[in-house]
Amino acid sequence: MENVKNRKMIIGLTSGNGYGFQPGAWRTPGVDPTSYTSYDARVRHAQAAERGKFQFIFLPDGPFTDDSTLLETEAPNFNLDVMMTLAAVARETKRIGLVATGSTTFNAPYTLAKQFKALDIMSHGRAGWNAITSTSNDVAAIYGQTIPSSRDRYGRAHEVVQLVQAFWGSWGKDAWVHDQESGQFAKHDEISTISLKGKYVNARGTLYIPPSEQGQPIIFHAGASPNAHELAGRFANVVIGAAFTIEDSIQQRKAFRESAKKYGRDPDEIKFIAGMMTTIVKDRRTALDRRLQLMGHLLPQRVAYLQQMLGIRLDGNDLNEPLSQEQLQAARPSPYDPRSANALKIAKEGWSLKDIIAHGIIDYHPSIVGPGVEAADHMQAWFEAGACDGFWISPDILDDGVDAFVDEVVPILQERGLFHKDYEGTTLREHIGAPEQYGIDPRVSNIKLLIIKFKNMKIGIVGTGAIGSLLAQKLSKAGHSVKVTNTRAMPELEKIAADLGAKAATLQDVVKDVDAIIFSMPFNAYKDLPKDLLKEVPQDVVVMDTSNYYPFRDGDIAELEEITESEYISGILDRPLIKVFNNILEGTLKHKGTAAGTEGRIAISTAGDNEEHKKIVAQIVDITGFDTVDGGNLSESWRQQPGTPAYCTELDEAELKKALDSAEKGKAPAIRDSIMNSLMSKDTWPSYEEILAGNRVHQKGKGK
Repeated sequence: MENVKNRKMIIGLTSGNGYGFQPGAWRTPGVDPTSYTSYDARVRHAQAAERGKFQFIFLPDGPFTDDSTLLETEAPNFNLDVMMTLAAVARETKRIGLVATGSTTFNAPYTLAKQFKALDIMSHGRAGWNAITSTSNDVAAIYGQTIPSSRDRYGRAHEVVQLVQAFWGSWGKDAWVHDQESGQFAKHDEISTISLKGKYVNARGTLYIPPSEQGQPIIFHAGASPNAHELAGRFANVVIGAAFTIEDSIQQRKAFRESAKKYGRDPDEIKFIAGMMTTIVKDRRTALDRRLQLMGHLLPQRVAYLQQMLGIRLDGNDLNEPLSQEQLQAARPSPYDPRSANALKIAKEGWSLKDIIAHGIIDYHPSIVGPGVEAADHMQAWFEAGACDGFWISPDILDDGVDAFVDEVVPILQERGLFHKDYEGTTLREHIGAPEQYGIDPRVSNIKLLIIKFKNMKIGIVGTGAIGSLLAQKLSKAGHSVKVTNTRAMPELEKIAADLGAKAATLQDVVKDVDAIIFSMPFNAYKDLPKDLLKEVPQDVVVMDTSNYYPFRDGDIAELEEITESEYISGILDRPLIKVFNNILEGTLKHKGTAAGTEGRIAISTAGDNEEHKKIVAQIVDITGFDTVDGGNLSESWRQQPGTPAYCTELDEAELKKALDSAEKGKAPAIRDSIMNSLMSKDTWPSYEEILAGNRVHQKGKGK
């Protein structure tokens, strides 16, 4: 049920090339022809809008892709650089929101996250990001790319928005201390690393920008397709709408609200803002003359366009005369252009041909060409009909058009109780009534995103063989507190630990006061561990097992006929655990780790029964340079044991999933023993590369 009590309009100002939104604005007497490159012009327009209590100023963006011959007479539509422009505006304004377009198709998520959050904190919580997809082949050509399909454009957009929001939330709300007396700048353990390997985008890292007064920027979206409904319904708080009729606007707003509801959001969380183009002067005649002056040499082109809209010939008409009765009777509005019905309506009112066009019948949004009360009436009708939650205004000439709207329209709206008389707060989030959000919204997230919160995780490692030592070294280097133990005397252990960047500990101490424990021991050594070693260890401590069973070394163990290796170890430890790092060679762990998102990144399987513990293990694996694949419950961990396709064959995520699925439990022991016999028959122990190649060869030939 929509909340309509005390509902007030939201109004935004569009600011493009610095002149206005009619073609001849730059040539108008009194307009500075260099406003295209002027910060001062944008600041003046924003300050005028702020005087009128507009909730935001909106800067669309995109490269110039039109025929360059147009530059002979017309200015480009967009700003030189929207972020630099808004930075200048932010310094000279106090309350108005600052919104700019940023394409998800050609921009890196981290760049978008950094630019908009920097603007947000430096403007004290006034930034908004209009997240759109790019659709033009000419735009793609500028970036040396091609336009993806609509499905892929929006698929990427869904990932980009979530990754950007995750970066925004990576600096914890209370992380920034900046205490000069204590010398602490930030709380290290409240700053997270974000890691994503998606279908369209990949990234790993942290955005070192604290939250603003509103937390993070507000998401806007401009679009009207079903894909736009999905994107905005999932993530946006404001839609920059494009509807020419009140009926269309009602349907569009309803579609966006329904989409928000589908994703578990309150429909009131998303605001639909309709477009409106304005020429506000004292009377209709003066307004029409102003439009005609701005139109200038483009009038013949617009007559030709009107012909197409109405389906009649107009090239022989006198511009100063109305359409004939025969023409009006023959005219038929185009079913493909909602503007054509309005054009015919105005023509039937008896206006001359040039005045029909001066009414803005070819403008992309409804045009108000006349006194302020007409604009107020239009806005009230749409607003009260539920067609929109407000309007974004595109004045014909910015220099005086913003002031005209503020002085002639805003007071009428305020008097009618439709528009606020002052700002509700200091942030854009407060201006539009958006709920609090920091980071991603868990209600709508659908990506496999790791948020690595443990910047100083405490880890105990039992065993300093090849895998245990490498894990200690990598995790220590990543900033974690690592302590290790083995069967050596303490002086020798201390030297080993120091070389690894860790601390030496006794077996009893290595499992105390830790977040995770990694057992990296020979399989037959587990039986010698104290039975109560983990008795006092809290259940939320993650326990990992990296071991593998080899009969020639560990002897025959009858229980392994019925249960997996790690189930056997779990029984000895009397503790649930996660099997991990068992299906990776020393050389792989040492040399093959790469950054998240790297093409062909090697993956490691994890198996266990605690899903939360698996998430933490996945974070640890990511730190060491590898992806993870969920190998199922501990009872399924045989799929990553020696002799299976997933064991030490250096596969990426997709390949590893297939390998786990293709594993044959009955054949694995024989393949394991065949591989070991082959290795042990050689005069010298094979190199890491030879072992890897041998594993792959045996797996290819397992069915022969």
